[in-house]
Amino acid sequence: MSITRFISTAALSLSLLTLSSCSTKATTIPEMALLKNGANERAVLDPCSGAERCVIGYFAPHCSRCHRSLEFIKALRDKLSTLPGVRVVYIVGDDNHYNIEEFANEIGGEVYLDKYFKFQDAVPFDAIPHFWVIDDNRAVIEDISWGGSGESGQTEINNFIRGTLGLESYLK
Repeated sequence: MSITRFISTAALSLSLLTLSSCSTKATTIPEMALLKNGANERAVLDPCSGAERCVIGYFAPHCSRCHRSLEFIKALRDKLSTLPGVRVVYIVGDDNHYNIEEFANEIGGEVYLDKYFKFQDAVPFDAIPHFWVIDDNRAVIEDISWGGSGESGQTEINNFIRGTLGLESYLK
């Protein structure tokens, strides 16, 4: 086998391996302890905490789409928190500790800190920002790589809840 053919075969194999690993989706969200923003102790991540559905959002300080979408992210949390049977939890990670805490403060509300990549290592995902909709047994119903949005009006928020998150039945 020539060196050129060997390199081509190796490159193709690596590409296929990369593609197959990117398509892995989470089927459940495991229980884990993460720091809550503003607290000095770990809290068990219990996303649904008695709710029928939970929306988990994962964001990173270095993510330009996360920064462009900050008002949307806040407005989405505010709207979801008014829906009966739905709970929202945000997680900030994939950066150094100082940046994670600073961005969590910008988001505000209940934010968990993935300072040691526990969530990121346990739950496969391919892009940030990312959302999951899970049920009260931690089973993943929706797994969404999201491109971000600069719009934060109620129409955009409701369309995202209905279409992207699949939670239309919770909107009144």
